Amino acid sequence: MAFLLLAASVNAQTGKVYPNTGIKKGVLKNGLTYYLYHNPGAQGKVNFYLVQDVGAILEEDNQAGLAHFLEHMCFNGTQNFPGNAIMEKFSAKGLTYNINAYTGIDQTVYHFTNIPSNDRAFCDECILILYDWCHSITLAPDRVEAERPVILEEMRTRNNLNFRLSEQASPVLYNHSKFADRNIIGPAEVIKNFTRDELIDFYHAWYRTDLQAIVIVGDIDVIETEEKVRNLFSTLPPKENPKERYHISIPDNSETYYKEIRDANLKEQSVQISFRHDYTENTDNNFMGVLLNGMLQKRVAKLLKDDKDKDKNAGEKFVRLSLSFAPIQYGYGNYTIDVAYHEGKAEEALQAALGMQKDVLENGFTEEEFTSFKEKLQESLKNLVNARNGLSNDYHFENIKKNFISKVDLLDEKSNLKAFQKLVDGLTLADLQAELNRWYSGPNKSILVKGDLEDSLMTKQQVLDCELNCKAFPVIPGKDDDDDQAADESQLAGDSLEGSEVVASEKIADLVAEKWTLANGATVVFKECNFTADGIVVYATSPGGLSNLNGTDWVNGMVFTSFAPAYGVNGYSQEQFENLLKTKQIQSQLKIGQRDEEVVVLCKYAEVETAFQLLYGQFTSPEIYSEKFDKLYADLGVSIKQTPVTYKTMLSDTIALARYGADRYHPVDSSWFAAISQEQLQKVYADRFQDAGNFTFYIIGGIGSGKAKKLAEKYIGSLPTTGRNETATLIENRLGPGRRKQTCHFDIPGNQAGVVYNLDMAADFTFKNNICFAMMKSYLQEQLHNEIRQKNRGTYGVQVSNRLERATSKNCNFEIRFECDPERAEELDDILHESLVSICENGISPEDFEVLRKKFDQPQGMPMKNNQYYLNILKDYVELGTNNDEKDFFKNTLDSVDRDYMNEMLKELIANAAILDLVYMPR
Repeated sequence: MAFLLLAASVNAQTGKVYPNTGIKKGVLKNGLTYYLYHNPGAQGKVNFYLVQDVGAILEEDNQAGLAHFLEHMCFNGTQNFPGNAIMEKFSAKGLTYNINAYTGIDQTVYHFTNIPSNDRAFCDECILILYDWCHSITLAPDRVEAERPVILEEMRTRNNLNFRLSEQASPVLYNHSKFADRNIIGPAEVIKNFTRDELIDFYHAWYRTDLQAIVIVGDIDVIETEEKVRNLFSTLPPKENPKERYHISIPDNSETYYKEIRDANLKEQSVQISFRHDYTENTDNNFMGVLLNGMLQKRVAKLLKDDKDKDKNAGEKFVRLSLSFAPIQYGYGNYTIDVAYHEGKAEEALQAALGMQKDVLENGFTEEEFTSFKEKLQESLKNLVNARNGLSNDYHFENIKKNFISKVDLLDEKSNLKAFQKLVDGLTLADLQAELNRWYSGPNKSILVKGDLEDSLMTKQQVLDCELNCKAFPVIPGKDDDDDQAADESQLAGDSLEGSEVVASEKIADLVAEKWTLANGATVVFKECNFTADGIVVYATSPGGLSNLNGTDWVNGMVFTSFAPAYGVNGYSQEQFENLLKTKQIQSQLKIGQRDEEVVVLCKYAEVETAFQLLYGQFTSPEIYSEKFDKLYADLGVSIKQTPVTYKTMLSDTIALARYGADRYHPVDSSWFAAISQEQLQKVYADRFQDAGNFTFYIIGGIGSGKAKKLAEKYIGSLPTTGRNETATLIENRLGPGRRKQTCHFDIPGNQAGVVYNLDMAADFTFKNNICFAMMKSYLQEQLHNEIRQKNRGTYGVQVSNRLERATSKNCNFEIRFECDPERAEELDDILHESLVSICENGISPEDFEVLRKKFDQPQGMPMKNNQYYLNILKDYVELGTNNDEKDFFKNTLDSVDRDYMNEMLKELIANAAILDLVYMPR
């Protein structure tokens, strides 16, 4: 390999560095392009990419799907890495999931991410793999045949609602051009029947140096890396008599196309009007799109707010609304009005959206709108300038890819900001108005109406009549109507509070923090932390949560956080309360989780006393605003009605009911919705937030100890305490140890089945267990993927997930899922069970354990030490007795997980877990 990297002597001129970017670009004599960038924010990591200016659009009809198939074959053997050698090398380094690829209509990209830059030999191997992919894929006959069923299984997994809607819409949106016939994965007939020679022909025709770019971004020495790239890749031969790399043109349609798009799982009715335009992606066009889209979105938000705030008896028109321009394929973009409406409100909603747009088309935007959004966008671009050295490798790659594929200028963040300023300095309101008029005009117009199989949808003539008859009306975002409704924050906590003093104090020396106990029994943890300017977080948490609720209370607890916008403090109108938070720039949230309840208040130092007053009011005099509750409740009802009940929903319900029973789980249906009420929500609120003595309060941020203590004594010390001493209830899987197999039948689109293998094992939450179970998940993922996909070719992919409950149930859950052919479901389920038993009983070998440990023993990036970081650290210290801020905490914990301990946990998993083995089939 070293010979390959150093053999060729290249005397041609090296690449050039793009001004200010630090990105070096070069083009070899054979036509191959390379980009290299030392990213200061990469922290010992490097990413490698191969970009092919090749995608599904270059396929002939008998090749449809071969660009994507070829992407798969790159992982099935090359000249220097035969068979599974590539994946085995990454697996041996603990980097199995750091290698991937994707195929698009006009491009194919291969990538290795977060490769340790200090492993120079492996980095050289990564470069050599990219070299092989450019020209030396093996395409062994047995490997090609073995990959066919994998692609067919991937095709099965893609048969979802969005895919089916896209298949119906594409012929209209792309005017029956080749774009409409290429869905990347291809038709099953081609995948089953193409010959190896046809695949080789496609590879040799299009995988060639003039269409390839090597991109290496990260913690690299650019000069040294450039020498390696030029020496190696210069040996690739250029293609003789290459085919033209053509781009597809979409023919114009002078008539307006119309199509009904229907699907049994589509519960939302909508109408979409689109104009297709020629579009060149460049810096100015991109900024113009962002500007107009942003200002349109502001008007849309105002229209939707007005729609929600109108008289309840009139009913809302809109479910959602968007007006935007976006690129759709190389050389083309679409301007689209997309209106989803409530039943019976189709014409009313469409006319309102078109009327709002008509006002902008005729009268343009206001100077205030333009200035406001321009300044907001300038601010975000300035933030990127300031963050330059912390931006990810992938961020830089996306900009490089646009330069190679679309020829977009390669600019650094400062130049990008200057380009924007230059554009907007020359823009007038008339320019913006003219561009929007151009977007909503011309030929190439299409109308799509969408609904389920039975919906009555708008006709073409009805849509055209709405356009013709709509009346322009201004919807101009501006100052909120309630801004003048002043509120006195002193009402939050009453006129006078007695408070209670700190009666016990403890220093948390290692974390430079303090723990106070107040006379009323409340516990307060304080840390001064000046990492986030003068920001302060006041946080309170208590054990219990949903684990202590049942039946109707549980349902209302489940939706408690969703109704947070309706919560306020007694004595304030909704408008006054919202205005108080807005003017004081205070953020507040109440939450009921699985095992606890929480209050979070964020503020600046100048408003810290108001924040404590708010905290006091939320505990002692909470209010649920009826009008807001009614709107949120109605929205929830619409959402439930319009969310399709798919087989995946029913599958999740089946699993949850089997594990926990009806007391702990209720499917989302009409009876679930009927159980929610303002009275029940108020009852749950009062129950969960009644005893300050059961809460631990945290004060973290830019505030001194003396000031924090006075506020804690006055406001937290005045909260009522009852000596409740509640803990979270132990929630156990009601199935008990052992395997229970179940077969379910659902209405599943297409010929699709699958397996869900769910395991619950008893386990305490410790950081040792947390790391051990994460290692087990990774090991099981790789072993079962190899067995079920690679060896048995039964599925596109196996997913393993795990969750170690922190306190509620002393439980660790593992879940294994895959989709497959119904004819093989039972067979593959048995293979899964037998493989899992064998893996767990035999344990992990010393060699595999070392590989797995390497994967987890990677350099840990430095965390952002801010208020949230120290809140998490202090919570762990108080609740678990650990100091996660300690140097080498992760490494020491990882070291405590040896092979014997992991094997012990594997044996425990298969021997004593409650196992639900569920096979689902089409009805």
